[in-house]
Amino acid sequence: MGPTESIIAIAVLAFIQILVHLVFFLHMNMSSSQRWNVVAFRGSP
Repeated sequence: MGPTESIIAIAVLAFIQILVHLVFFLHMNMSSSQRWNVVAFRGSP
């Protein structure tokens, strides 16, 4: 695997890790009780 493929793989895995943290540790999902947290995280309604 070359350096370009390694950087792409690391970036993809980092993005997946961010999603896992948001869903499983911060409990951010699209349920009605969490919707405002998701809107605030996005930055704009």
